[in-house]
Amino acid sequence: MANAYAQSDEISLLFAPQWDLFTRSVEKIVSVSAGMASATFTHHAGDPAHFDSRVWLGVDIPLVIDYFRWRQADASRNALNSWCYWTLRDTGMDVQEATHTVEGKSSAFKNELLFQHGINFNDLPIWQRRGVGLYWESYEKEGYNPITQQTEVATRRRVRVDQELPMKEEYANMLQGIFEAHARMG
Repeated sequence: MANAYAQSDEISLLFAPQWDLFTRSVEKIVSVSAGMASATFTHHAGDPAHFDSRVWLGVDIPLVIDYFRWRQADASRNALNSWCYWTLRDTGMDVQEATHTVEGKSSAFKNELLFQHGINFNDLPIWQRRGVGLYWESYEKEGYNPITQQTEVATRRRVRVDQELPMKEEYANMLQGIFEAHARMG
């Protein structure tokens, strides 16, 4: 069981402490996780994706939350840089000119550059600025039990694709809630 955060061509997978596929062999996880993540993301998000793989070991929940907050902040920086770079490339600048124009510049400069080209970065879809979360959620489903011949409600799990992730403390609180829910599920 894993939760995921994706931005650009990068994905971070969070495996529960009790997860034991391949007896948690780091080498095996690195060798297959990219393929598993790509296939699962493509299936659930409905968009083809491919990812590479690395391993980072978080020893406690606060460190894991910090890691995911850093990933989201990195996504925002990358998105702003990419929008600037490709906007400049669309104006006819070559690779070196576009790179040099945005390299080392402030966020304010980059936002103004986009604004001068008719783009308000804050109006772009949230998923483009902050990434996408995929995580397990519980829901209730009504069904018919043929043995008792009665309608029953069962708790099921599904992958939620969240394209409107909150930021900062609200994001940390959301992550904390997901971790607590998973701890209750076992």
